[in-house]
Amino acid sequence: MNRLNSVATRMGPDLRDAIEAMPGLGGVALWVKFLDSDNPELIACTDGVHVEAGPRYEKYGDAERRFIVLHELLHVALAHPAREREMERRTEDFDARLYNIACDAIINAALDGARGVHTPDGAVTLGELLAPLGYWKKEDHPAEIVRQWSSEALYHLLAKNRERVDLRAFDSNAGITGKDLAPAMGASHPAGDNSNEDEIRAWSSRLKMARGSLAGIFNRLVRIEPIAYSFRILISAAVARTGAPADDTTPLGPQGMV
Repeated sequence: MNRLNSVATRMGPDLRDAIEAMPGLGGVALWVKFLDSDNPELIACTDGVHVEAGPRYEKYGDAERRFIVLHELLHVALAHPAREREMERRTEDFDARLYNIACDAIINAALDGARGVHTPDGAVTLGELLAPLGYWKKEDHPAEIVRQWSSEALYHLLAKNRERVDLRAFDSNAGITGKDLAPAMGASHPAGDNSNEDEIRAWSSRLKMARGSLAGIFNRLVRIEPIAYSFRILISAAVARTGAPADDTTPLGPQGMV
């Protein structure tokens, strides 16, 4: 973990504190390149390879910054940016912001109650999205309900019921919700359809190896073998190349990565 000790960006000190609370996180962070941004509106974002912190990141308290660090690292570990690109390629009228909101809600639910972190005000909750659609009861607990959803399944549910969920509530949060999955930030990021599949498959394998050391956080998120999502993507791609019909917009459901 010596390289992580030398991270000198805005997130550096918070990253080290988060690793002390969740030692298994270090294995995830080793794959990430940390950057700073001068964009005055930015809190934090990731393209799946880099995690970038903006000036507004420093305006949060210690526990909230640790939450933001973990939130962005979980986007990376769950290959959300690559999966967003795949969804965009395969889904008609794809709404990138709506998918980002779905991913945010799932990660925030998984971090609910985690030691040493505090959810920033305005961060989307799973209950806010599911309650208007009848999928959330008063007694439901985020850490349990999140096991039932993949980001793809939640996206499709929200896309089919846009008029029943008030997404305008997140417009004023300026980066807290629905705005942290970014385009590629550097030349080190691979390009092309196959790179999305490779990135998803690589993180599936890493999660499979790391599950025992991640202090329980991925037990909330990756209940079933995480490789399942990769197989779906690879099979869909193979079918597409042969010209056979494929149902690319079917929600994954709870049997894969979230």
